[in-house]
Amino acid sequence: MLIRKMPMEERYRFKVKRGIWNWGDDLRTSRELIVAESDGLVVGLITYVESSGRDPDYIGVGIVSVHRKFQGKGLARGMINLIFDQAWLLDKGVRVSPYTEQGKLKIKPIFEEFSSKYNIRLRH
Repeated sequence: MLIRKMPMEERYRFKVKRGIWNWGDDLRTSRELIVAESDGLVVGLITYVESSGRDPDYIGVGIVSVHRKFQGKGLARGMINLIFDQAWLLDKGVRVSPYTEQGKLKIKPIFEEFSSKYNIRLRH
């Protein structure tokens, strides 16, 4: 399993495991993308922007998604860790888009844990 930031030039060539997300140009052209890969397929992703006009002191996180067959293996945790590494390097907080019901149960506690662990501001 590989977790990495995906460069813009690779985004039109990569293959996605069916069922991870309804892929469209919005994801392929988002400013920043962190992916989890297995056997050459993207099985998890996070979209984010390092700075937005309305919240320049925060990294803005959009989508956090992991294919259902790969959930419970720490992929979301690994990708979220990269977000907090980036926030630490840029001396920024992390702002998260509204959670889905599943996200409130699974993802929100991970963001709160890393925020506390690394002393990085978190805005929901």
